[in-house]
Amino acid sequence: MLELLGVGFVIWCLSKLTGAPSTESAAPVSEEHAAAKAIAHILQKQGEANAAEVTQTAKAVKDAAQSAAPFVTPSTPSTLPDVKPIVAPSSTPVVQTPQGPATPAAAPAPFPAAVPPSLPAWPDNWPGGQPPGWRFATVTPNVVKRATALLSQLWATGVGTSTKEQTDGVWTVYNAEWHNAAKTIKGVTAYQPKASV
Repeated sequence: MLELLGVGFVIWCLSKLTGAPSTESAAPVSEEHAAAKAIAHILQKQGEANAAEVTQTAKAVKDAAQSAAPFVTPSTPSTLPDVKPIVAPSSTPVVQTPQGPATPAAAPAPFPAAVPPSLPAWPDNWPGGQPPGWRFATVTPNVVKRATALLSQLWATGVGTSTKEQTDGVWTVYNAEWHNAAKTIKGVTAYQPKASV
């Protein structure tokens, strides 16, 4: 049924475009043909109604745009309100210096802080894995950030290069290691002591 409707609609469109005489006066060949013609007629009327509605809407929009008041920029006042400038005080402040001997300020702790003697020994040129007394570090955003920052510095010397630092208040060793068996991905692995330091 839908195929006949499509065929009927195409025939109607072609007859309108080419100016061919309408076949509406001929007797219908079958009930399907008559139904297709009726549906085509309904679609034609519906299309005409939609076109009229679109035309009316477009005209209404155009009329509204033409009748709308043009946008006017507000004029600026010819005189500005009286504003008095802020003036700094004319007197100079007096600074008093304390009398007597100066006391030395406490020196800030060096960064990184000195490595405590209770920290387990770290093997030189460690290629990877957990050395005795150490475990893989708890992964925190600060550990990841620091390992990323140390990547090029540690790998400038090569695999097994390490540094000991405090991260998040925990002593951590960052070690340059291969991160795949093919030894094509350079990485930095973080370790923390197994026991509290």
